[in-house]
Amino acid sequence: MLRAVKFISIPGVLNLLLVGILGAQVQVSGNNYLEYSTNNKQDTTAFENWAEAQLTYQQKYRIGVRYEVHTPPQTFSFDTSGHGIYQRYAEYRGGNVNVRVGNFYALLGRGLVLRSYENRTLRWDTNIDGVKFDAHHSLFDIKLLAGRPRDRSGIRHRSLQAGELTVKPWQLLHLGATYVSTRLPSVIDDRVNWGSVYTEVNHKLGSVYAEYAKKDVPGIPDAGEAWYVSSNVFIGALS
Repeated sequence: MLRAVKFISIPGVLNLLLVGILGAQVQVSGNNYLEYSTNNKQDTTAFENWAEAQLTYQQKYRIGVRYEVHTPPQTFSFDTSGHGIYQRYAEYRGGNVNVRVGNFYALLGRGLVLRSYENRTLRWDTNIDGVKFDAHHSLFDIKLLAGRPRDRSGIRHRSLQAGELTVKPWQLLHLGATYVSTRLPSVIDDRVNWGSVYTEVNHKLGSVYAEYAKKDVPGIPDAGEAWYVSSNVFIGALS
């Protein structure tokens, strides 16, 4: 019976927020997230810990590192057990330009061609190890990235190259396109490409977003395609 199982957890955020100012130019900060549980009925325990530290200089330059310890229950992808430095990065944020080298997450469009993210409840972390560049303008946004994505079991796959361009001719209308390219993990060594085009209309009464994506695999016609459409309506306090 479930009620016979003793369960102890610390799912909340154990935020040890260390903030120090050195010469009013350098800021040091960090946080720690810990989960622990024990099951007396099955004689199992689980321990998860994410410890992060960042050093920021002049609010523009930042370096960071994440040390992780994982002893998950067997139902949670047991092959991810381990400890060590799982992420490290260096970043520059100045004006309308952002550059990051190391580990990062990325979303192109609404995620039809690329969605790299973290969900600690599901033990899901598909970060990319490489370089990412973002530039923003009143008329356009551009995003370029390259690196090796991680799957759920912690294996790094072959490098991918990707980009996104959003054109904003009017505040009401945005038009964009995304592109991802990588090589198949096989002897053939052929490239696989994903691409999408999208449009977004924003108005005080509502918004509409539509995206069409297509996958291209050498030798396979009609490898795959997808549509995504969403809409919101705003009437005063009602949405």
